[in-house]
Formats: sequence, C-alpha cells, structure tokens
Amino acid sequence: MSQSFKSPNYAIWRWRRNALPLLVWLVAAGIAGWLLAHRSSANELTGIAQAEQRDVAALTNGRLQLVPVEMLDSVKQGQPVAVLEDDRIAASLATAAAEVSRLRAELAATEDRLAIDAAVQHSDHMAEARRYAVDVERNRLHEIELQVMMETDRIKAEFLRLQKDLLGNLRGQRAVSELRFRSAEADYKSLEKNLGENQKALAQVRQDLEQARQRQDSFSGNQVEYLAIDKALEPLRAAVTVQERRVAELCVDRSMLVLKSPMDGVVSQLLRKAGESVRTGEPIMTVVSTRPSAVIAYATAAQVVQFQPGLPVRLDVIREGIARHSACTQVQLIGPVAEKLPAQLWRNPTTPEWGWPVKIAIPPQLGILCGEVIGIARP
Repeated sequence: MSQSFKSPNYAIWRWRRNALPLLVWLVAAGIAGWLLAHRSSANELTGIAQAEQRDVAALTNGRLQLVPVEMLDSVKQGQPVAVLEDDRIAASLATAAAEVSRLRAELAATEDRLAIDAAVQHSDHMAEARRYAVDVERNRLHEIELQVMMETDRIKAEFLRLQKDLLGNLRGQRAVSELRFRSAEADYKSLEKNLGENQKALAQVRQDLEQARQRQDSFSGNQVEYLAIDKALEPLRAAVTVQERRVAELCVDRSMLVLKSPMDGVVSQLLRKAGESVRTGEPIMTVVSTRPSAVIAYATAAQVVQFQPGLPVRLDVIREGIARHSACTQVQLIGPVAEKLPAQLWRNPTTPEWGWPVKIAIPPQLGILCGEVIGIARP
C-alpha cells in the first residue's frame, strides 16, 4: 500500500527533473535565435569604431634622456613627450664655437695686413674700404657666435623646462622635496634669462650687419681697390659661410632631440623609457585619440555592390542594459581590395573572414567608444 501510493509522485518528480532543463534550454535557444535573426535583419553590416592612432618615433639616433609622460596620460598636440641626449650636438656646437674663434683670429690678421697695404699705398680710400669690409665679416662672426651660444642654451632649456614641470607634478603628490623643485625652477629661469638677453643681442648684431653692408655698398666706388680687398677676404668669407650653414644644420639637428605629440590624445603604449637607446624611425610611444574618427565596416562581395560613397546609412549602438542609440550618417569611402576582418568580427573565433572595408562617418551627437562594435543598416 505504501509503495503503490508513492509511485505516481515519484514518476512525476523524475519527469520534471529530466524535462525542465531541456525545456529551459529550448526556450533560451529560441530566444537567442530570434535575437540573432532580428539583429541580422536590422543591421546589414557590422563595424568597429576606430580611433586615430599615431606613433611618436625618434628622428635621429640617440639615447632617451627624459620621458615626462606615463601610460594613459593625456597629451596635447605639440606637447614635448620625450627628449634625447644632446652629447653629439653639444660637441658639434663646441667645435663650431672654436672654429668661430679661429676665424676671428684670421680676420684680425687679414685686417692688419690690409691696414699695412693701405699705409704703404697712402690710400685713405682703401683704408675706409678695408674697414667697411672687415666690419661686415666681424658682424657675421659675431652672429654665428651668438647662434651657437643660443642653440646650446636651447637644448638645456628644453630639458630643464620639462624637468621643472615633471618635478612640479611630483611635488603636488609629495614625491619630491620643495627644495629640489625650487632648484630646478631657478636653473630654468636663469637659462631663460640668458636666452632672452642673447636674443636681443642677436637682433642688434643683425641690425649692425645690415648697416655695415649698406655702408660697404655705398662706398664701393673704386673697383680696383675693392678687388684687392675682396681677394684678401675671399677665403675668410667662404669659411664664414661654411660655418653659417653648419650652425643652421645643427639648429635642425637640435630640434630633432625634442619629440612632440602629433595630436591631442592619450598615451596608449609606452615602448621605451629614459636611458634606452633608440634608432631613427623607432617608435617610442603611441598616442590615440579619445574619440573614434570613423566606423570601419566590412562587406561581402554580395553586399559591397549595394554600397557606394554618399549612401545614407544608420549607425546602431547596442550596449547591454542600455537603450539602443541610433543616428543617420553616410558612407565616406569603400576599399577596392578585400581585407582580413578584425578577429572580434569573426563569427567563428577560429576561422578568419575577409571583406571589403567601408568607411562611415560618425555623427557628432552619437556617443561611440573607441573599439566599440557598431551595427550599420540602410534607413
């Protein structure tokens, strides 16, 4: 009696235990299939919101002296993000300064020789011509000398400025002492003051040089005497011109030591650190934009013929737990060659897929995250 009474309940319990999971699985599969079919019918293409990405690479061989940014730091276009050591250029500038001193001595010797010639010939006109010609070359040498001093100071000033800013940030975090920050700040201000004074002196020298050339041009009446002076000064003038070109070249080399961010964005990768050696063209860091520049979708051979530049499309942003956001835009460009799709767009993670890239503009009012998967459909 007891066994016959419990038998039906036991059978029902067994049936529920076995059938309920199967029923739940079938319902879930049906819902997933409906969602997939609904998504496929709503979105013809799937793309990725791509951010603009640029590398900051070394412009010359050298060793990193300072990298004042860290991973995920925000940077502005033109902001210095790395400084290479200046040993080689500093040595070249020192050589240029020594050469200027040698040319000054040579100019003085040439001036004495021309003065003797003028005295022997009892020619006041030649003495005046000699003085004007020598004034031009003396001012040219003074200009080169100031340029060398300023380029040497500019290299140091850029490093000191970045060091001061970095120490200022660390001081706010109480990571460095106030004394160390003040010392760095004083060094930078002192060098900046020297640069300002030399800049004024350089402007005055250039003005004096222009006036000396005008005096020389207005006094060049006796061509015979000027030919003798020009012949005596010709080697020196050529040597001064070489130094002018050399200093100009060093100015370009000096500018290559300071690497700047090519755009506003965030440092997404930091590939090298201070103290490491780098070669020309070797990336040091990567900067990415904070907002995607376009959506890149991929179309099959059957789909790509249905899209063309200027075609109106709708972008759908679907995020879990958030209502769908949509906005109308248009196709910008279509690639002529099929490319391999990014792995996150593969339907099967182990099977690569190929398609023709379709570039689509992002409306400003549509909030899209970099790297987000976006649905594309024709409205």
